[in-house]
Amino acid sequence: MSNITVTLTGLATRGLKEEVVQKVPLHLLRAGLGEKGPVERGFATWKEGVGTGEATVYATVRFNEANLILDLAKLYQVPRFANWFTSFGLKKEKS
Repeated sequence: MSNITVTLTGLATRGLKEEVVQKVPLHLLRAGLGEKGPVERGFATWKEGVGTGEATVYATVRFNEANLILDLAKLYQVPRFANWFTSFGLKKEKS
């Protein structure tokens, strides 16, 4: 079985110009032994900031029934900055 890597690209608008902010691989985590089961969630990490303001951001994409859930956590190395966590639920419209 081959490994699958999905690349996420985030865009941010700063002033009048668009620039790529992050481009990180999304690692797919499968159920079962030997990674042969269905995909349960995706996971990505990246670094932001520099010096004492440097933080690690963790993104997890998972499924909850028919909904797609995106969890984001930002953890700073220095305790003077507030760490945070947020979760977004994307719901499929019933047709």
